[in-house]
Amino acid sequence: MNPVRIPCGRIVRCLVAFLCILAPAGALAGSFALMGYDAESGAVANSNVSFGTSMGVLHTNPALLAGAKSQVGLNLMFNLPVLDVTLMKKDRYTAVPISIYDSTIGNVPGLQDRALPTAELPNRRQNTEVRDFNAYLGLGIAHNFGIKNFQLGLLALLPISSWNSAEISTHYNDEREANFSNRVYFTRAGQWSRIAAAVAGAAYEPAPWFSFGVAGEVTLSTRLRLTLYIPDATVQDYSLSSAQTEVAAGVRPIAGVRFRPLDWLAFGVVWRNESYVSVDGGGQLLLWNYHEPSPDKTIPKRTAQTFPLALEYEPLEVTVGAGATFKGFTTQAAVTWQQWSQYLDHHAQHPQAYAEFPPSPFADATNGGLIKADDYRFDNTFNLQWSAQYKYLRWAEASLGVGWHPTPVPAQLGRTNYVDNDLLGVTLGHRFEFEIQKRSFTAALNFQVWTMFDRTTYKDSTQVYDEFPDGARTLLANNPMSEAAGLQTNNPGYPGFEAGGMMYAGGASFIHNF
Repeated sequence: MNPVRIPCGRIVRCLVAFLCILAPAGALAGSFALMGYDAESGAVANSNVSFGTSMGVLHTNPALLAGAKSQVGLNLMFNLPVLDVTLMKKDRYTAVPISIYDSTIGNVPGLQDRALPTAELPNRRQNTEVRDFNAYLGLGIAHNFGIKNFQLGLLALLPISSWNSAEISTHYNDEREANFSNRVYFTRAGQWSRIAAAVAGAAYEPAPWFSFGVAGEVTLSTRLRLTLYIPDATVQDYSLSSAQTEVAAGVRPIAGVRFRPLDWLAFGVVWRNESYVSVDGGGQLLLWNYHEPSPDKTIPKRTAQTFPLALEYEPLEVTVGAGATFKGFTTQAAVTWQQWSQYLDHHAQHPQAYAEFPPSPFADATNGGLIKADDYRFDNTFNLQWSAQYKYLRWAEASLGVGWHPTPVPAQLGRTNYVDNDLLGVTLGHRFEFEIQKRSFTAALNFQVWTMFDRTTYKDSTQVYDEFPDGARTLLANNPMSEAAGLQTNNPGYPGFEAGGMMYAGGASFIHNF
C-alpha cells in the first residue's frame, strides 16, 4: 500500500487554541526583565541590585525586600516597540517554480520537507513592522507578619491593552516560515507574547550588614495530547478528535544576597535560573483502511506526531552589583552574565541545530555538512546597568539610568533568521513621598527609551538550503530539470535584510505604606 500523506493543520490549530486558553494562567518575565516590574525599577534600568525598596526588587535582587516597608500598591506599565525588518529584493530566479510538482521530489522517501511553489505560498514575502502597544495593570503586596527584619511579597501584572487577555504566536526561523507568515521575527525584544507576569518571594535581614532573599517567577508546563481518526484520507474537512491536557505550574527560582559593610556602601549578588513555557504537544492519527505491512495479519497503522514548543525563553543569569549612597545621592552599577548559549526557539530547538540542512537523499542538497553549526550558536553575554538617584527634597527623588544589552545572536549568514542587535536604553524617573490623613504613600513615574542599533544581514547562498535540489528529475520521463539548477528557496530572509528601531516604555506606581 502506498503511504498517504495527511495534512496536520487541524492538529496545529487545536494546539494553538489550547495555548490561548491556558496562557492567562501563565506568567513570565517577558518585557519586564528588560524594562522593570514596576516604575521604580524601570527608572533605574533594573540596576537596583545593591539598593532598592520597591516591589520590583523581587526580580532584580529579592534580598532587598527585607528593607522595604509593608505595603500595597497599584502599577501601570506600558511599552511600545517601533521596530522594523526591511527585506532585500529577491531575484525571481531563486523562486521555487510550480514545476516542482512534476519532479520526483514527491516520490522520494525520506525527504522531510517539500517546498511549495513560491506562487502558491499563503502569504507574499513581506517586511516586518512591530507597533504593538502593550499595557499592564499590576498589584503588589508586601507584609512582614510581625516578624522583625522579614518581608514577604507578591507582584502580579495582567495585560490590559486589548480585549484579548493573552496572545501567543509561534514561528520558524528558517525557510519553513514561508509556509505560514512568510516573515522574519525579532528574537529577544519587541515581539513579546502578551501574557500575565507574576513574581513572589521573601527576604530576611539577620544582621544590619547582610540580608538574603528568594523569589520565583511562575511558569507553566503544558502537556497536550490529541487523538484523531480520519475516516476518509481524501476528505480534509472532516475528522473525529479527542484531547487530553495536563497543566503544571513551575517556578523560575531567583536567589540573592546583599552585603552592606558600611552604611554608604553595599554589594549584591543574584542568581536566576533559565525558564520558558514548555508545551509538550503530540497526537496520534488513525486512518480508515490504513495498515502496517504484514503478510499474515492486519495491523492498523497509528501515526504518532509531536509538537514540542518552548515559549518566552529567559536564560540563566548571574548578576553582581555595587552601590554607594551619600547625602541623598545614590549610585549603583550591575553586571549580568546571561547564558544564551542554551537558547531554545519556539519549537524547542537550538539555533545551531536549525542552521544545518535537513536530511535529503539528493547529494547536492546535503552540502550543509560543510556548515559549522557552532558558528550559529548564540553567544553568552554581559549586560551593564547603571543608575543615579538624587533626593533633592525630603519627599522628592529624581532618577537616571542606563542599560547596555549586547546581542547574543551571531551573524545570520545561512538559513536561520534570528533578528536581533545590541540594545541601549536610557531611563528617567521621579519618586514622591507624602501623607494623607497621617497615612504614608509613595508615587513613582518613569519613562524609558531603548534603541536597537541597525544591523544589516547578507546571506551566503552556499549556506541557504536549496529547496528544489539540482538532482531532481521529471516524474514521468526521469529527465533532468534545468529549472532546478542553482538555488531555489522560499526563505523569507534571503538574500538579506536590515533591522532595527526604537522601543518606548514607562509606568506609574501608587503605593500605600503601612
